[in-house]
Amino acid sequence: MRKATREDEAERPPAAPGGGPRVRDLVLAALLIAAVVVAVFRPVLHAQALGMDDADSVTGNTLVTNPGWASAERFFTEVRHPSTVRGYYLPVTMTSLMLDWAMGGREQDLATFHRTNLVLHAVSTILVFLLLVRLFGLVVPAAVAALLFGLHPLHVQSLAWIAERKSLLASCFALAALLCYAQRARGGRWPWFVASVGLYLLALLSKPTVVMLPVMLLVLDAWPLRRLSLATVLEKWPYLLLALGSGLVTTLSITSTNSLPPAAGLPVLRMAAQIGYLLAFYAQKVVWPVGLSCLYPPPDFSAPLRMPLLGDLLGVGVAVALVVASLRWTKAVAACALMGLCALAPTFGLLRGSQVIAYDNDLDFPAVAIALLLGYGLARAWAAPGTARAGVRGAALAAGLLVVVLEARAATAALESWRDSVALWRRAVATAPDLAAAHNGLGIALGARSGPEAAIAEYRRALELDSAFFQARLNLGGALLGSGHLDEANRHLEWAQRADSGEARVPYLLGVAALNAGDRDRAAAEFRRAVALRSSFTEALDRLGDLVAAQGHCDESLQLLRRSVALAPGSAHAHFSLAWALQYCHGDGRELIAELEQAIRIAPVWVEPVRQLAWLKVLGPATVRDAAGALPLAERAVALTDHRDASALDALAAAFAANGRFPQAVGRAHEALDLASQTGLDSLAAAIRTRLALYERGIPYTGR
Repeated sequence: MRKATREDEAERPPAAPGGGPRVRDLVLAALLIAAVVVAVFRPVLHAQALGMDDADSVTGNTLVTNPGWASAERFFTEVRHPSTVRGYYLPVTMTSLMLDWAMGGREQDLATFHRTNLVLHAVSTILVFLLLVRLFGLVVPAAVAALLFGLHPLHVQSLAWIAERKSLLASCFALAALLCYAQRARGGRWPWFVASVGLYLLALLSKPTVVMLPVMLLVLDAWPLRRLSLATVLEKWPYLLLALGSGLVTTLSITSTNSLPPAAGLPVLRMAAQIGYLLAFYAQKVVWPVGLSCLYPPPDFSAPLRMPLLGDLLGVGVAVALVVASLRWTKAVAACALMGLCALAPTFGLLRGSQVIAYDNDLDFPAVAIALLLGYGLARAWAAPGTARAGVRGAALAAGLLVVVLEARAATAALESWRDSVALWRRAVATAPDLAAAHNGLGIALGARSGPEAAIAEYRRALELDSAFFQARLNLGGALLGSGHLDEANRHLEWAQRADSGEARVPYLLGVAALNAGDRDRAAAEFRRAVALRSSFTEALDRLGDLVAAQGHCDESLQLLRRSVALAPGSAHAHFSLAWALQYCHGDGRELIAELEQAIRIAPVWVEPVRQLAWLKVLGPATVRDAAGALPLAERAVALTDHRDASALDALAAAFAANGRFPQAVGRAHEALDLASQTGLDSLAAAIRTRLALYERGIPYTGR
């Protein structure tokens, strides 16, 4: 056995008095850490902003919104050609989001998703604390370092962006794998090693950017575990096999679902400039986390050897020199720097899934390396020898807690921009005014809040900045279509069709345009193409089902619409479309009633199914007719439209007449007639006159 040197003694982690911390102290410290993290980030529970891929990954994902074993199975088995998610293979993450949906998470109320995110982050912070205690033996320094990790404002993005559940889950599992490995290395039994490997697998299935964990374990073996040897290298073979498998799957999933070229094909100088920029960017955000945003403008990489990119490379070079120089006194700085670099490396852009190259959440897991260095430094200060110990401890604790308070304030400020989608994307535009993706995101947010007209200007600005931006072009076409600008919408949609991206929304929107132009045959053909491209595209299934029903193909229509309901049982529109087809095709009246009632339960403020159900109970066959039940439904429809909808008032008049209350029927019919005449609804006005004549003679309207 090698004799310990003075350098080894200097590197030895401080020992806790009495042979190690007591379980009670660990539990109390962990509870305190969790309470502080939850208290600081609690406002995230009220955040209603949707990030870039939240619609595709969560709120518009038919597998997430249709929870069950079948959806979970598809998350795990669809590797190369996933039907609902692009980019990384994320079965554990998607299953987690699906479970949140099952527990009540919805687009209108994201609190369930944020609650899970907050719990995961609190657990991750506790895991960092336990890891530091296991490595360095002291509770107070570990607790302060863990809080410095957990309260950093860069974590806000993962907490508030629901689709970034992947970063939180992967970090949590990877940190647990590190802790189990450290426990095994400190004398624990072999099940700790097995648990570490299993947790690493779960981390990879959550988000594969933690793939470099095996290399980080080797660095951990060198410092602070001081057990690096050939045997410890060879024992990493299970991690290596999982890493290789994950790398293969990740390459397949990204290259088969994204059209962006791999950055590995770029010139060496360009890649070096990108890595240098990212290292400098993240270092600056760690030290000075202000101006945080969901998007950051990338630099101009066309001249990598000019400022400021050259300055970033020089800064990285100076940092490397300082790290190497620190080896004269300690291995801690070099080891932590190497661990952080390993953890961050998968985000450098070798396999790009997005035009954006820098995200706050990329630091979720790499931040553990900073926590290790801080934990070691605080532990050394806590164990300072001699009479100065109390002063050193007090100074270290005060400095650490001061930074904790500053982080908490900055995190609270960063959460403010996530209060709603418009605020989030206005912040992105302010941060990156010349980034097309920022204007596209703001357009989506404005369109969702205020209608398509509000979004058009932002989509146009996005295309001014990047005329080849496919999503902005498609979104502009859809917004113009929704605003009635059919000719211009068609020009943009035809451009998108020529781009031939395989995006199902292209034929869907072309189908809507054809339908608006009265070309039902072309519309049906486009909707069929959309369904062929994405079999779970419920909006296209609904439109196609409505069309083929009107064309007399009732069996096909009902098959399509029942399939849509099965894919999206939480969609009021899907249930209403099926109800309409059942009524048109003279289907089962009880099923028709059930579908309308389900649509009303899902969307209680949507007037159309309420009005339709009222009419059905007035005019339907004897098996479903219910004059008494029709009256409250018709009154509800009138209330929902604030007495300004002629059709709702017409239904209420018919319901009054069906119940023998003809004076009220006459009064409501006159109101309906006035509204229909004022708004130019001539055919409806003529029908109301016919019904009014019946009511004035004391005869209910029966539809005959």
